[in-house]
Amino acid sequence: MSEKIGIIDLGSNSIRLMLMDVYKNGDYKLIDEVKEMVRLSENMGPEKVLKLPAIERTVNGIRFFKKICDNDKITRIIAVATAAIRDAKNKDLIMRKLYTSTNINFKILTGMEECYYDFLGVIRTIDIPSGYIMDIGGASTQLIKFKNNSIIDCYSLPMGTTTLAERFLDRDKSSEEQISNMERYIKEEFLSLPWIGKDEDLPLICVGGTLRNLCKVDMHRRNYSYKKIHNYIMDTASAVEIYDDYKFSDLKTRQNIPGLSKERADIFLSGIGILKCFIEINQPKNIVMSGCGLRDGIFFDYLIKTQSNYLKTSVLQASLDNAMKYYHINEAHAYQVWKLGQSIFEQLKPLHNLGEWEKKLLTVATLLHDCGVTINYYDKHKHNFYVISNSTFYGLDHREILLSAFATSAYQHPDIQNARQRYENILQDGDDAIVKKLAVILRLAESLDKSELGIVKDVICNINQNEVVIKVISGENTQLEIANASKYAQQFYRIFNKKLRVL
Repeated sequence: MSEKIGIIDLGSNSIRLMLMDVYKNGDYKLIDEVKEMVRLSENMGPEKVLKLPAIERTVNGIRFFKKICDNDKITRIIAVATAAIRDAKNKDLIMRKLYTSTNINFKILTGMEECYYDFLGVIRTIDIPSGYIMDIGGASTQLIKFKNNSIIDCYSLPMGTTTLAERFLDRDKSSEEQISNMERYIKEEFLSLPWIGKDEDLPLICVGGTLRNLCKVDMHRRNYSYKKIHNYIMDTASAVEIYDDYKFSDLKTRQNIPGLSKERADIFLSGIGILKCFIEINQPKNIVMSGCGLRDGIFFDYLIKTQSNYLKTSVLQASLDNAMKYYHINEAHAYQVWKLGQSIFEQLKPLHNLGEWEKKLLTVATLLHDCGVTINYYDKHKHNFYVISNSTFYGLDHREILLSAFATSAYQHPDIQNARQRYENILQDGDDAIVKKLAVILRLAESLDKSELGIVKDVICNINQNEVVIKVISGENTQLEIANASKYAQQFYRIFNKKLRVL
């Protein structure tokens, strides 16, 4: 049996529903995501009053979400509202309408709670211990400074894409004076923070729909071949360039920007204006896009409260553990291959000259080396690449995901070689050599647990002048394992220029 969780995020621009399956073994998976643009904060104005048309759009959207939850037999709904309702003078009206229409109780988050959930959504999906997090919404901007995986300071600033656009900009085409007034206001808000402007060369992690759209625009400009938003890395200069290119453009031009959603074209400049001003004042190292934020943070908070071991594992390890359960991988065998692979890697360091970063990739490859079987046993190495490269693994950037996928694959297969060419603008010089070294270590480790019974306890590797000798440690008959590992002697020789003997 599983528990089905529905998380509703009632924002200033959009409402979003995330449906998750959580199993007793700790496995979880995303079932569905739904988004509706309702523009709740539209025309709130300085009087901070939600207008009836926006309220009706929002209530109708939540009714639709409730039908989805009922149809999918969701057992628990966690519903939260953010700045638009938090700041509204008539918040009681919409809260009453929402409850009478859907029987869903919404919790109005404080600015600090919103920051915390954003932080949790990021810190459990991106392996960056220190930096800034910025979540630009329709009516507010959450800004968090964190160090060593702990929040140092956080603020909920009273400026968002919709409120800034309505206050300062023309919906079609803004003048130089309007843009200048908006930027001045944004900078004044940032400069009120005590730590702003102290250049610490930290990355800025971006959350929110407008910033995701910026990421898609940049991907299109770069002809970026790996179409995943999460952990996409962007130069700050590119963000500023995109803003400068379009800040005086008309609405029709913005609606036709490749990568930009038409429904965000009227608020795109105000959102990117916030980012541009922060870049100018604080000079972050780079921009890292997070596909996870508030809703994910709420879900992870649920896991923290219901699974005692959730926070004891690293971001990457938690993601790998979940993937192994999801793809029904034999975990005992996977960890045995991991153990042998780590041993071979360490003992052959003088030969391969790889370090801890590559060792992390080997961990991914060894634990997921059988994931392709979920598609079909035959050609599983080709399927390995497809599964890994198309899955979401937290704690890995795009290049790391691709290299791990290549290491588990049949690297000489035409389909894999085509993929290598397709992603050449992401991979770097020397990556081919890294993949080949990790792949042969993986093949040896996998072969030494051919029976999947853990017969081989460890190995002793001796590097001689012309050959490498791998001695198997076991109290049982290992002829099958030795014979299978010996099949990779030729591949080993091509990569390391040494003969291989397995005893």
